[in-house]
Amino acid sequence: MKKLFIALLLLAPFIFAITTSKDDIVEDNTNINFVVSDSEKHVTYVFGDFIYDINSLEELSGFSSNIFIGKVSRYMYTDTNMDEKVLPYTYYEVEVVRDLKGKTNKEIILSNFGGYDENGTLYLFQGNSLPVVGEFYIFITTELNDGTYYLEVSTQKILLENDDDLLKINKDLIREIEDAIINEIDTKYKK
Repeated sequence: MKKLFIALLLLAPFIFAITTSKDDIVEDNTNINFVVSDSEKHVTYVFGDFIYDINSLEELSGFSSNIFIGKVSRYMYTDTNMDEKVLPYTYYEVEVVRDLKGKTNKEIILSNFGGYDENGTLYLFQGNSLPVVGEFYIFITTELNDGTYYLEVSTQKILLENDDDLLKINKDLIREIEDAIINEIDTKYKK
């Protein structure tokens, strides 16, 4: 209970949620689309302020511990224990194709901020979507103490074109990420 109180106290000044029904969902000018199934009751979008620019690859790289290309192998589970966390976290198994920054195992567990709660409400952080099983992404993550890799916002995962030669067809995007790593801006919070 103490952890929950501290988390809420720290997050309260800069996070607020907007709840909308599926009929209110619209596509905005950020080219982010949300797919809402007929079974969903609500989608809750959570917005917040960051200590870095979430749209800058150099700042995202500076904040991350690992950047890698991976295929989402399977959905594992969603942690909806609100005594421990403020919002649901969804966990996936990811097969790492290539490390771009840091070193990972060939298979890792990815923790995505957001997911469905026990009432069927989907919680997503500003423009985020849940990773799709079978798709390839560039993941910009922070490794947690428990060995999982954490995603928070939509700009931390970039969907790749899937082809027989995945690395060749996405070479320009991969090069852009590699350049951002070389020119990263250190944005880690210093305690």
